[in-house]
Amino acid sequence: MNSVDAQGASLFKTEISSFTFDTGGVAGRIVSPVLDVTLVASSPSFRFTGRLKASSVLESQAPGQDWIDYEPATAKLSGKFENTGEQFPLFDGLFTLSQDWSNGYKPFEDESASNFRKLRGSFVGTLFEAKGKAGLTPNLQATRDEWLEEALSFDFATGNGVALQGTAAGTAGLPADPEWVWSLANSNGVKLSDSEFSKSGEVRAADGGQLGTIGRDRVSFADGTRSLLF
Repeated sequence: MNSVDAQGASLFKTEISSFTFDTGGVAGRIVSPVLDVTLVASSPSFRFTGRLKASSVLESQAPGQDWIDYEPATAKLSGKFENTGEQFPLFDGLFTLSQDWSNGYKPFEDESASNFRKLRGSFVGTLFEAKGKAGLTPNLQATRDEWLEEALSFDFATGNGVALQGTAAGTAGLPADPEWVWSLANSNGVKLSDSEFSKSGEVRAADGGQLGTIGRDRVSFADGTRSLLF
């Protein structure tokens, strides 16, 4: 697809530069398929190049169903967003998502404590401040290995040395909605912990001293000042 102005100059263009799909089939069954697509979108100032790749296969067949349903086990999307005028990347990253049915998950039934898919996801990328200079590097990891129990870990690093690391764990709370418990720490040693369900937490300095407490929507510091969380 190509959008042009009155003089015929390209304003925005998208294309699939390559497309590959190999079913890997044996006797009419999909055994180990590979989907590989390269996408390109460009304008006079910017260009995006991405690649979507899905591999391996999970299959299911509902009782009484003549056909087999397939879902990819792993999918990856990588991409780069570039400033074509100044010839440097603004952002690049890789997103990965995978699922596991080894616990007996049946996709044709409602999800429950005894029927759920295990999930893993990750994102790693770099946001550039200038040509050859990274401004922010995020690294995110997420998992779900148990029913209503998710876990998240993340690491954000900046070009000037400031970093933020943290974890979050989602567990069945009361009522049954997941409760998230967060733990954060920056490169200066300041740590924060917060519980979504109890609406409480604390902020501590690198030496372990308490700097403040967290209530429902604010942080109350030891010096008497307060700060809203949102």
